[in-house]
Amino acid sequence: MISRLLTFGFYVFDLSTVPAAQDLFDDDHFRQLARDVCPKHKPHLDPFQFNFILQLPGQTVAAHLDGVHIQHNE
Repeated sequence: MISRLLTFGFYVFDLSTVPAAQDLFDDDHFRQLARDVCPKHKPHLDPFQFNFILQLPGQTVAAHLDGVHIQHNE
């Protein structure tokens, strides 16, 4: 059962190193979708981490909660 939870994770902290990820965050349609769900006081994405999680058929990510990074500017 453990093997079903073991996925390959690749974490990117600099989007410029992955052009496809950078293109996604630069896309106007994607930005508009983000504006539709983001709080009005922060109407755009401010990416600080991008995660690639690869799984084989039949694998699953265990129940979890991704923490949200909130930057407070004072």
